[in-house]
Amino acid sequence: MTPARWAFTELSALGEQPWISVTHGFMIDDVLRPLGAIAGIQPHIVQRINDFQVTAALVHAGLGVVLLPRHSVPTWSDAHWPRCIQPG
Repeated sequence: MTPARWAFTELSALGEQPWISVTHGFMIDDVLRPLGAIAGIQPHIVQRINDFQVTAALVHAGLGVVLLPRHSVPTWSDAHWPRCIQPG
């Protein structure tokens, strides 16, 4: 099962997945680290991209998982976007 096909999952279930994040110091990165700690994971970040459209396309292609603001998700990815509903 690829991350782009998950409808709902707990954040703790994504600990072994490749993560795509933003540059250090951006708010998303500042939120991801403590959320990972709460869930008991340390996200393995394989790429850092500050363009949410590009990031969404990579997730859609199954190349990783990401934490993004809800408003930044393109409408074409609605049927394939993973959503983490629990931090633990």
